[in-house]
Amino acid sequence: MIKNLKQINICCVTKNIQILDERYEIVDGRLSNHQPNHLSLISPGDDYTNEDSDVKYVCDFLHTPEVVAAHKAKTEEVIAASKAEPEQEEQ
Repeated sequence: MIKNLKQINICCVTKNIQILDERYEIVDGRLSNHQPNHLSLISPGDDYTNEDSDVKYVCDFLHTPEVVAAHKAKTEEVIAASKAEPEQEEQ
């Protein structure tokens, strides 16, 4: 799979990183499995070892241990709150 990085977007609040790239394969000299606008998301704590070097640089800079810990705590808080809310019946 070949990736051409197009754009990196950063959410300043959550430190989530959106990556827009183009993905494709060359099979028997022909373009195959072309995805012109593939969007992926990297949240603090996610594995980004297989990403482009520019993406790794941004993740290394933004996803500090403090940011990863805060993201994990907020995620756990949201999950706990959703479990505590009673399910609403549809009418």
